[in-house]
Amino acid sequence: MTEIALAMAMGFFSIMVLTMISMGVPLQKNHGSKAKIPIFTLIQPKIETSQSTKLRSEDMFLVFDGNSYLDKTLRQVDPRTIPKSRRIILGLSPVQSLESALSAQRPLHGKQVVLTTLNPDWKLALNRHKQEQEIVK
Repeated sequence: MTEIALAMAMGFFSIMVLTMISMGVPLQKNHGSKAKIPIFTLIQPKIETSQSTKLRSEDMFLVFDGNSYLDKTLRQVDPRTIPKSRRIILGLSPVQSLESALSAQRPLHGKQVVLTTLNPDWKLALNRHKQEQEIVK
């Protein structure tokens, strides 16, 4: 039984590797018999990582607290009012689920968004802000 499971696992792995390689092969163009076609090509990202991680003056920092978007002074912001030309640095709690992180990005569709996790100081500030909001209510 173990040998059969091992053989099936090796077969699935082989199929996965062949599929990955075939997805990287470009379409063949008829350049004659001497045309060199690469067997495997890597897809390069459009933005270098060093460019995407540098802060710019037009960047806007937002915090998603699970319900609303807050700016750096913890005032509520409507994400639809942010122009598409501004990059958004979206701070999320590291304990938020993937589903919550994806739903936080949904209103920001079409805008350049960079996700980051909040440090303990931000989490403390958010907790204080929530407590103040509850006192006001």
